[in-house]
Amino acid sequence: MGARCAVFRGVFRWKFRSFPFSVTSVTQTTLSLTELEAAINYWRGRTPSAGEEMGLCKEAAALAQPYALMIVQGRQQLLLDDLPESARAAFLAFAAQRAA
Repeated sequence: MGARCAVFRGVFRWKFRSFPFSVTSVTQTTLSLTELEAAINYWRGRTPSAGEEMGLCKEAAALAQPYALMIVQGRQQLLLDDLPESARAAFLAFAAQRAA
């Protein structure tokens, strides 16, 4: 899928097919690996690990999965809308605190 460009007598003609993304997705907020790490550290500082298991709070745990996937996949950025709902909510709460 995507666009095909055909050249006829020096004139470019674009043939558009259905794209797997919407036009709005190009302008969506992207998160860097560093921003995601900062959000995890914010939640770890706000709600430190406790108990014998030393588990992460639910917000940090929600952000840890996409963070680990980014590292494994070698990605430097990710769209905010690509985060699971719980991770998106945790990141947006972190961003609101940072902006305040």
